[in-house]
Amino acid sequence: MLKLDKRAFLEEGSVSSQEAELIKSKVQELGRAKMTSSSHGYRPDDDRPIIDFAREGEQRFARTSRDSSAIALMDVVLAANRDYNSAVKPHVDAMRDRYKGLTLRQLALKGQFKKRAPFG
Repeated sequence: MLKLDKRAFLEEGSVSSQEAELIKSKVQELGRAKMTSSSHGYRPDDDRPIIDFAREGEQRFARTSRDSSAIALMDVVLAANRDYNSAVKPHVDAMRDRYKGLTLRQLALKGQFKKRAPFG
């Protein structure tokens, strides 16, 4: 079985050409699938495949990350294992309205001031 870890992507030659083709074919297969109702960016009236949304999202992410790298990062982090449309998007939209142009440094400073007491 192919093990994909950080090294597989960072070290030249750590993935064989056969493994690279397997990865490419799997990405193409997944890209042809349709979005589900809980998918990030799902639109009920749009039946395009995932790869179309991914390409569109890539352009949007590049544009929004220039506006605020910190909010773009929070968008990605909060999206992990959540229903994006109901659990994440409203909060990210509110952050964009409230903290226009927030930098990663400013986000880190905000985090330092809002640390909570540890459980115990």
